[in-house]
Amino acid sequence: MNRILATIFIFISLYASAQATFFNQYFSENNIFMSGSAELSTGFVSAGVDRTADNPDRGVLTFVGKSGELKDRILIDNHASVCFTSIISLHDFLYVAGLVSEVGGTNQKCLWKFDKQGVLHWEEPFGEPATILHDNESPQLCSTQNGILVASSAFDQTFGTQASVTKFDLEGHLLWEKWFTHEQNVLYNDVFVKAAPSKDGTLLIMKSYYDPIPFLPNPEIVKRYIIKIDLNGSEIWRKQTTDISFGTMDIADTENVLSGISSTSENEVIAIYCSENKFGKSEQLILAYYDQNGELLNAVSTLANRDIDLYDLAINQDDELYVFGLDNTNFGTNTQLELLVAKLTKAGELEWEHTYGYENSSDLWSGGIITRDGGILTGGSKFRWSPPFGYDHFLVKTNCYGAIEPNQSCQFDTNLNLTIYPNPASSAFIIELPTDELLDIELMDLAGRRVAFYSQVSTYDGFEFAVPEVLAGQYQVRLMGGSQNWLGKLMVIK
Repeated sequence: MNRILATIFIFISLYASAQATFFNQYFSENNIFMSGSAELSTGFVSAGVDRTADNPDRGVLTFVGKSGELKDRILIDNHASVCFTSIISLHDFLYVAGLVSEVGGTNQKCLWKFDKQGVLHWEEPFGEPATILHDNESPQLCSTQNGILVASSAFDQTFGTQASVTKFDLEGHLLWEKWFTHEQNVLYNDVFVKAAPSKDGTLLIMKSYYDPIPFLPNPEIVKRYIIKIDLNGSEIWRKQTTDISFGTMDIADTENVLSGISSTSENEVIAIYCSENKFGKSEQLILAYYDQNGELLNAVSTLANRDIDLYDLAINQDDELYVFGLDNTNFGTNTQLELLVAKLTKAGELEWEHTYGYENSSDLWSGGIITRDGGILTGGSKFRWSPPFGYDHFLVKTNCYGAIEPNQSCQFDTNLNLTIYPNPASSAFIIELPTDELLDIELMDLAGRRVAFYSQVSTYDGFEFAVPEVLAGQYQVRLMGGSQNWLGKLMVIK
C-alpha cells in the first residue's frame, strides 16, 4: 500500500458524552530520564534514556495501560549508547528519533519504528557520524502529509554546524535531506529545536549559537528564526525573531524569546514568546499571530507576572491552544518546580491552567500532547536524592479540563483517528480507522443517495477502495459499526 499519498484527517461532527480516563502515575524503580510521550489505541507510551548504574545509556520505551498501569518496558542497547529524544505515533505505530553512539565517542542520528506491542520493525541510522558539540543535536520528530520529518543539525566544514531536516516515508526510506543556516558568514552552530506541521509544509524554529572566543568564558550570541518549508523541503520564508518588539506589550529590560510554534486549521502561524529578563526569568508570555506568508498580524499577552519556562505549544482541531511548560514562580520559596499546562482560546484568552508535580521536587519537563478524548498527556523526570541516585519519572493523563480526578464530564470527538487519503481521489482511496470492529461503509452524494456500499470491512491497517463510477464532487463516507458510527468526506475528481 502506497503510504506516500497525501493524507488529510477528517473529523466527525457527531460527539459522544463519556468520562475521560485520567491518572497521575509515578515510577521510581529505574533511573529513567524522559524525553517525550505518545498515545496508542491500547494506552500510552513514554520514551527516554535508561541510565541505570553500571550500564551505558539505553533507549527505553515505557508502555502503560489506559489507567496508567505499567504494562511493559522495552530497552534498545545494541550500540555503545542509545538516547531517545523524540516520539510520535502514527496509525498505531511508534516512530522514535534519537542518537546512537559507538566506542570512540562518535554519535549519529537514528530513526526507529515500533508497533504498539513494542516490537521493533526497523532501525535507520542517517547522517554523518560526528564528534563536535552541537552536531546531531536532540533530533525532533514531526509528521507530515506524506511521511516523517526529523529536525536536528549536521556538521558543515565551512560554516560550523548547520540545521538539518531529513524526510522519510513511513517505512524508513530516505526521501531527502536539506540544510539551513544563518545569513552571516561566521562560525555559528545552527540547530532546529522545534518542528510543527502545517497544511502546506512544516514550521521550524532554528536557534543559532556563536561563541566569539571559543572555549573561553564570554557572552554567547544567539539568534532565532522561524522558517517555513514546503513538502519538498524548500524554504518558503523565514523571519529572524531576535530583538523582536511587540510595542506597548514589551517589558523594560526583557527580551522576547521565541519558544514554540504551531499552525491553525486556516494555515495561520501562531508563535509563542517568553519575555525574559537578564537572569532568564520569564515575566509574561506573548502569542504572535502570522499569516501563511509570515507577516505579523497581531499579538496578545498572557500568563503575565509568572516565571514560566516554555517548552511547547499545541493546537487542536478547534484551534484551541495548549501551552506546556515549567512553572518556576514559587521556586526558592518551596523548592518546587511544577509542570504547567494552560488552555487558551484561539484569541489567547485563558480557559484553565493546572500544575502537576511532586512535593519538594525539581521536575524536569518532557513534553505534552493532546489526547484523542480531548485531554492531555504530559510527564517529567524528578531527580532522586537518596541512594540509589538517579531519575524517577511520572506520567499525567487528564480529562478535557486538565483534571486528574472526577469533576466535569467531557464531550469529545469520537472520530479523531479516521483517515481518508488521498483526498481528493480520482481512481482509488484508502480508509484507515484503528478499530477492531468489522464495518459497513457507504458512500452517499449530498442529496443522501447511496452510490456505493462495502460490507464487513476491516479498516484497522487501512483498506483500499476503487472510486465508483460517479460524477466529480463531494461525497459523504459513513462507517457503521456495532457500537458507534463515523462520518467523513471524500472529494472525487475526474
